[in-house]
Amino acid sequence: MSPFLHALMPAVQHHHENWDGSGYPDGLRGEGIPRAARIIRVAEAYQAMTTDRPYRRRRSEEGARAELARCTGTHFDPAVVQATLRVLTSEATASAEGRPLPFSDVSGRPGAALDDATHREPAARL
Repeated sequence: MSPFLHALMPAVQHHHENWDGSGYPDGLRGEGIPRAARIIRVAEAYQAMTTDRPYRRRRSEEGARAELARCTGTHFDPAVVQATLRVLTSEATASAEGRPLPFSDVSGRPGAALDDATHREPAARL
């Protein structure tokens, strides 16, 4: 197995742990949950809330952001939610104003600005 994938295993294993310890599989809480798992937890929850499911209609982006805020400190790491809401708000504002999304270059390619910021070669286009 790739060392990169091996390093991600704890994040995948623990992405259903809740900040307050009520999650699974191990009932980890707070800083005891791997940081990557805490990020995946918030991203996955937002994505699930904003897409249609066979058992329910999607929430509005505003409703999903409100739910993330409501569950901060119980289900989700407060710092991760704060950062996520800051990015989502910035993206919504840029989109409403017709500006390129944050972290994109003039081409609008997401992540392009990060290539420059991290002094890496641009990611290959798929």
